[in-house]
Amino acid sequence: MSTSNMHCITEILGNKVKPSMERLLLWILIENANNNNLVTNVGEIIYTNGEERLKDFKKITEPFCDNIMIAKILDFSNYDGKPINGHFLVKKSACGGYNSILRSNFSEFKLAGHGVKAKKPYLLNSDIKTALGVKQVIGVDLKKYKEYENPVFIPFKVELADVKIETLLHELPKILERLKKDNYYLLDLDITLDIAGIFNKEEMIKYLVSSFPFSLPGKNIKKDNIIVDNIKTVGIDCLTWLNENSRVKVYNKFICQMTSPGVNKQLGNHFINFINCPDKRLKETFGSELARKNGITRLEATIYNYANNDFDINEKYDPLHCLKILEKNISFFLKAPFYSVSISRMWKKLTDTLENSCCVVDTTSKRLNYVYWANKNTSKLTGINIKLPEDSKKEEKVIKYVLSAFSFKMLPVNYIEITNGGNGKISIIQKCFLKKEGKTYFTKSTTLYSSINKIIDIGELGLSSTKNVIPEVLRKKTNISSKLYPYVIEEVYNFNPIYLKSMKKHKLEHQNIKEEERRLQFLNETKKENLKMLDDRSKREKIESKILEYFRVKWIQLGDKNKYKLYAFMVDNRLKYPSVGVLVEENNSFSVRYIKGVHKNFFIDNYKNKQYLKEKGFCFLSFNRQEIVYLPKDEHFMILETNGYTSYNGNRFPCISDLHVDKTIWGDKGKALEYNQNTIENLDSRRMEDFIGKTPSVKECKRLERIGEKVQLIIRAIVKTKYRGKDRYIFAIENMGHFYVSNYWMEKSMKETPIDFNYKIKIQLDLFKITPSNNKELRVFCSN
Repeated sequence: MSTSNMHCITEILGNKVKPSMERLLLWILIENANNNNLVTNVGEIIYTNGEERLKDFKKITEPFCDNIMIAKILDFSNYDGKPINGHFLVKKSACGGYNSILRSNFSEFKLAGHGVKAKKPYLLNSDIKTALGVKQVIGVDLKKYKEYENPVFIPFKVELADVKIETLLHELPKILERLKKDNYYLLDLDITLDIAGIFNKEEMIKYLVSSFPFSLPGKNIKKDNIIVDNIKTVGIDCLTWLNENSRVKVYNKFICQMTSPGVNKQLGNHFINFINCPDKRLKETFGSELARKNGITRLEATIYNYANNDFDINEKYDPLHCLKILEKNISFFLKAPFYSVSISRMWKKLTDTLENSCCVVDTTSKRLNYVYWANKNTSKLTGINIKLPEDSKKEEKVIKYVLSAFSFKMLPVNYIEITNGGNGKISIIQKCFLKKEGKTYFTKSTTLYSSINKIIDIGELGLSSTKNVIPEVLRKKTNISSKLYPYVIEEVYNFNPIYLKSMKKHKLEHQNIKEEERRLQFLNETKKENLKMLDDRSKREKIESKILEYFRVKWIQLGDKNKYKLYAFMVDNRLKYPSVGVLVEENNSFSVRYIKGVHKNFFIDNYKNKQYLKEKGFCFLSFNRQEIVYLPKDEHFMILETNGYTSYNGNRFPCISDLHVDKTIWGDKGKALEYNQNTIENLDSRRMEDFIGKTPSVKECKRLERIGEKVQLIIRAIVKTKYRGKDRYIFAIENMGHFYVSNYWMEKSMKETPIDFNYKIKIQLDLFKITPSNNKELRVFCSN
């Protein structure tokens, strides 16, 4: 039984990627690792669960130099085509001569046939980190390359794993001195060490952060070592950190060998290389009893010949002092939580997790992808990718052989057949097969019939038989014309329907809904704060305007038999003897009157204690270089009564018979108003500040992504600038010393949300989100 129907490729892949069949096949396999639908996701297995801690730190190998990277500087004025993303695409033949020079200089080390590899050339004047690093390395020699029309650099990887590190470090300075004359420079050097045991990534991160100067991304850039959040590229079995001029990682070597086809590959495997390893040094590690019993953690340190400008540089290491750097990194793990988990034990945990496998065939391009298992974190697929025979009978034989030989016993193998229907549409047929008994064959990534002539006991290496898998590798090649069905397979009818709508799209829709909820919550909370602030400010401004209107009129004396409601007072200290004026109301008529005699001391004494007045809710309004004291409400705070006249020092004036104070305001038990002078000062402090001194350039600013997710900040100073034809914002954040530059999401929010640049801007750093340019940046919400 099978299912078949027509589907539009762009509806499956979307419009932002080239809708190729190769992409489609890989997409289907990765998406259907969700919930182990058609292929099992092994990327979440915690291999340390239930295992014992190692008591002692033990090295499996001594340190060795895996490879070094050399950059060749040249004038590439006669290239064909234009650079793409800062680098050129050139033919291999263009690098042949430079390759030969490197081989001759390293000839004493007897390099392998693939011992020197050229990488993509880059523009020397590009902004990529490697180009900036190369310019640091060149130093004073940079002047002579400015005469080049198109200065570029070609990185060359020189593999030196079989060379004793002491010999290499002794000879390398002389080699580099010779190469420098031909415009070759050392970029970096890789040092490797294998350690007994494996680790739990989350546990190891907690240990490093609590015991040494490590920090998580964006948490504390002042720390010496910043842990990299790269689970989507390396998974949970690898831990990476950066410091001023090196990048270091530790990873479970066996599991990475079983679940990663390579840095630049999405589908493939390293089974044969594990069983019959071509790398002499790595073969010794795999064969070590210490490794087999405890597992292998590989420590790799890439030591750059230039500094990482994201760090405050305390000490610059010379790559030739790499052993010193390695020892420093080893010291972090002397008492670290490593677990003893044998290779056979890890193999059992991996294979016992399996629920199925998957075979996808593209009938148009004649490609077959068979996947044993997947790592959903890294989007890596462990399996094979082969070209099918053009002859239909042979093609049918090969497909049956794959289903029979590579499937797991008693686990369904999902078969997907895709045919290009034209006009951007495809036809999909889905079937399911079961092998009740038999072994599982393993082979190289692009061939069906990998063979190992010599007898190797793969069970002794750790690949033992488990409940789901009896592993096997051919001893001799199988003839395609012979019967190719090593084990009986049967078609079954109970299978999981293929996922054709991206799980990522489902998640993205859900994430967008949640993001919008968080954005609206942020805006509503800020709006609520602002509305209250604006309402309070509006009321205050009305009161202040009214008060100033009365104080500008000539002050007059109090009446001799009157009762006044008092709203504000002012102590005028401009003359030798201070005078006091009060704003009073009598019969709905307002005026400012003098207070004379002993009672004016009440106002003078209270004015001297301004902090006390602030605490009671009074505000201060500037007037003629003096201050009017008032309560920000339309109510009086004192009643004043006069009765006849009195005299003092020959001056005759109305006698104040009584001052009735509002005890809810005055006195120890009085409560301050919610809106007071502190509120006013806080409002004034929300005015946007100006930049002091020279405004930094975009390149001099830090990125918001270094701060991290779920943080609210206040922008205290901001300026708009043009950078590469786009509007960007350079700004300073309260209580932070660095200047920052806006990202795509902040600029988008600035356009969508009305912002008053006269006042400080409140921003919320939400979660990381991919931009239309495919950059991972923090989503930013903005509001005043």
